[in-house]
Amino acid sequence: MRKGSWALAGLAAFVTVGSASAVDIGVPGLELNLTLLLESEHRLRGVTLTDGDPRLTGTVELAHESGVYGNVSLANVDFDDPTDLELSFTGGYRQAIDRFSYDANIVYYTYPDAPDGADYDYVEFAFEPSYDAGPVILTGEIAWSPDYFGSSDDSLYLEGGIEVPLDFGTDSVAVSLFGTLGYTYFSDGGVPDYLNWTLGASATLSPFTLSVSYEDTDLAGQGFSCDDICDETFLVSLTTTF
Repeated sequence: MRKGSWALAGLAAFVTVGSASAVDIGVPGLELNLTLLLESEHRLRGVTLTDGDPRLTGTVELAHESGVYGNVSLANVDFDDPTDLELSFTGGYRQAIDRFSYDANIVYYTYPDAPDGADYDYVEFAFEPSYDAGPVILTGEIAWSPDYFGSSDDSLYLEGGIEVPLDFGTDSVAVSLFGTLGYTYFSDGGVPDYLNWTLGASATLSPFTLSVSYEDTDLAGQGFSCDDICDETFLVSLTTTF
């Protein structure tokens, strides 16, 4: 078993054991959440980070009732080199005002077993607003990195999305349709700017959420050789939070 697989197996066992008993930290206003995300493949803005393989992500988050939160995530990756692990640290602030809500955060991504000189580590600042317009929920994201993954240039990501909750006359299962359209800009032009889009559906039966989606980019249409890295695909994911 590869080093990354051993680490994720241990993480899965930790989260499973943790979820079997109540997590009481004894501090008023603080909440500890443990989340597991299993994906058939992981794509970041339409580009695979697992070379077509499944991905398991474990996240431990500590959140305050004021909206301030922090979390740590561990996941497997495959960059066709010795790199097996992605470790991320997030700090942010979430708030809801009537039908409007937002999440402002900063994330540091690091790859502990990356080869020397790989330059994979990076920081990203993001603002993610949403608005409940009644029959639909409008979502967005603005993310900027001063030194994006594997490069020395900065990147800007813009995304708009829509979610349509479906009413089946039951409160036990929540079903939604969703779609997003995103645009990634790179400052030095070494990698082409590109569009990515997603269409999908999700169903939640607490504490589980199952999602199925179709994802694609326009990179192949720009002459970029995707080779299963950024071409169209169908994805399935299962999430549970305790």
